[in-house]
Amino acid sequence: MPEKTIEPTRVWRMAGGCASRGSLSSAAFAQSPVMLNALSAQAAATTAPVFAEDGRVFIADRSGAVQAFDPDGTLIWRTDLPGRIEASPALSTDDALLFTGTLDGRVDALNAKTGKIAWETYLPSERDPRILSDVLFSTDPRCVAVSSWGGKFSALHPESGEIVSQWDAGVVPYAAMTAAGGALYAIRAEWTGQSQGLRAFKTQPGEAETSLIFQPAEEGYDPRKYTALAAPVSEGVRVYFIVNRMKTSRLIAFGVKDDEQKWSLDLPCNVHADPALGPDGTLTLACMDGRVKQVNAEKGSIEWEYDAKTEYLLSAPARDAKGRAALGDPAGCVHLIEPGGEGKTIFETDRAFQGRAAVAPDGRFFAPCTDGKVYVFGCDC
Repeated sequence: MPEKTIEPTRVWRMAGGCASRGSLSSAAFAQSPVMLNALSAQAAATTAPVFAEDGRVFIADRSGAVQAFDPDGTLIWRTDLPGRIEASPALSTDDALLFTGTLDGRVDALNAKTGKIAWETYLPSERDPRILSDVLFSTDPRCVAVSSWGGKFSALHPESGEIVSQWDAGVVPYAAMTAAGGALYAIRAEWTGQSQGLRAFKTQPGEAETSLIFQPAEEGYDPRKYTALAAPVSEGVRVYFIVNRMKTSRLIAFGVKDDEQKWSLDLPCNVHADPALGPDGTLTLACMDGRVKQVNAEKGSIEWEYDAKTEYLLSAPARDAKGRAALGDPAGCVHLIEPGGEGKTIFETDRAFQGRAAVAPDGRFFAPCTDGKVYVFGCDC
């Protein structure tokens, strides 16, 4: 087991629950969860819902609508932003501000109680302004971090929206930043001169970055075609990166304190979804071969695989206090997988699940769907 296991997150204020993106809830799912209700978005929902301490849930969709609901599903407010939203929003730890990023390159801070815009910042871009990476709110270092297709990771001041630091985000940057041990971690695809490949690095606002690993491009392949998609995740001791190749990938673990590589695991396919950490020192990967793989985070070895019976998987798993995993698939199925790898489909609909599941403080889990609904699962008792 790791020297320190991941601290589960009770209130999931951003994609992956918290700034380390571990996707582990302190609550347990219902023993046999059923679909309880569905929150209506204004367009396809591909972003993770986020929650406040009091159970309010916030969802954003491809129309640019941001909505807040009471725990019972009653709409509190709706704000329509001028750009579509593909990036999961993030809520400040005091539940005061909700941060969003749009496809026109704009970052907004919304008053979480009223939906009114507190500030807005357009990220400078020489080309494509789209923000596709999930928004990060970090308290150490304190910032709001996003990346845009303009080629920059940007750290903004949470209260003003002022850009306090920027780093190279490479080409076609999807992968979000992650915070652990007082630093920011990221991965990018590089395509400049002799630097052609994928680089994992750590940094802090105002400081130079530290390169952890660089994977050169395979001969005849363009890194722009296998973008950096999965965000790093951390349990506080190690940080884990997915480095995609042409058809395969590698999962790599680094020490948070010493930056040393601890192990690596070659996988037979790409992985586009963020890994999810478990309470038992494991990682769950939703892979592009349609299988869910569980990895021992201490040894870097595969423990089991679950066949979702779909061509590929895009949605990152969410895990509960008992180690179970929930995720949706492109065929419209929601799966619940037990810690030992036994799983089943608990819900089916006609449209794809692409966004990651999220867990409310009471253990209900929410799955965003491209049919414009966010499905809610829990106990029908």
